[in-house]
Amino acid sequence: MTDQKLKSTLGFILRNKEQFSEMLDCFKAEDIEKGIIAIPESLINTHLRNVILEQAEKYLTDYSVRFQNDAIYVKVDLSTKQLGPLYAKLLIKIEDLYFDSNNRKLFLSYKEEVKCGGNMLQIAAFKAFGAKGPYTQTAAEMAKLPFLQIRGHNGVIHLGMLRLVTKFPSALTLNYLSCTDGLLRLSFHI
Repeated sequence: MTDQKLKSTLGFILRNKEQFSEMLDCFKAEDIEKGIIAIPESLINTHLRNVILEQAEKYLTDYSVRFQNDAIYVKVDLSTKQLGPLYAKLLIKIEDLYFDSNNRKLFLSYKEEVKCGGNMLQIAAFKAFGAKGPYTQTAAEMAKLPFLQIRGHNGVIHLGMLRLVTKFPSALTLNYLSCTDGLLRLSFHI
């Protein structure tokens, strides 16, 4: 790492020290020294919980994330006016990760199980909603999130469009390693 890159990285950390202080307890120095970022489930389920629920506004009422068997298991409870309460379980596989100075994209595939807990009219609307294709795809199309593209049971997240990611040093390179034992593991290089 060059002197300028080190200075830039340290400056980034100091400018965002409030956001990092709680989260740093989730990581192990030994992993970082080996060039591995091991993201524990607790970071997402506990430390980032308020941020995630706030960003999802009124629709997301509860969620949990597990990293097991080289997959990300996501369980979400949603509340919608038209369809009533929805309960979704997603099994997400990371197919590829491009994260360097030129490209920051995450390619994934998923399986979904979505249930409606509303009244009979809401259940009928829910079934019609699902006739267009996978529920996750239809919801992503309706949300019109510029960083998310879902086609069938595959998707791309344009990480470079996320505000938090734009704060990362441009020289940062990440590679996907695994998703097991409650940890999402990435290798990194600056």
